[in-house]
Amino acid sequence: VLRKNGYEPVSAASGDEALKLVAATPEFRLIFLDVMMPGIDGFETFRQLRQRPELRDTPIVFITATDDQAAIHQCFQIGGADYISKPIRESELLARMSLHLSLQRNRQEFAELETEHALLKDRLFSGHVQEPAAFKEILTVSPKMLAIFQYIESIARTSGSTINVRGRGRNDHHLAEAAFKALGRAL
Repeated sequence: VLRKNGYEPVSAASGDEALKLVAATPEFRLIFLDVMMPGIDGFETFRQLRQRPELRDTPIVFITATDDQAAIHQCFQIGGADYISKPIRESELLARMSLHLSLQRNRQEFAELETEHALLKDRLFSGHVQEPAAFKEILTVSPKMLAIFQYIESIARTSGSTINVRGRGRNDHHLAEAAFKALGRAL
């Protein structure tokens, strides 16, 4: 089912085998983990996987044959992203895979924007911005930042206000701070 839909699944028959597999190939975008496996169970396997820095943010979805609410609750309590009940339905599996991969991409994009945001904040409040062109150059580092800047410009045009950045001084800090707050609201 997964190969037919363009995925490259890798499987392990036990928790120990899964840990060895991850040690040999540490880059996984999504992990499905059975709660009941030979040897160490899915919960202990999960704990050991989360100790690996490269897997801390990888979504791990539990698979369970039980409808025991305590086991399902434990899946979420220890940090599982989701759970799927057996027997697994193809449409549900594909939908949840798509959802968790999309959420993972969104988290990564958000982290990138947070990094850009922090750099922008440092540059805005460092006193290096003296001209409007320099301000625009800072905000247009990436296509996403450019879109945000264009959004702020459109608001300024419709409200009749302008954003001016000129010589260094006390008011410049307030101007930069106002632009930064508008940028924060736009995010």
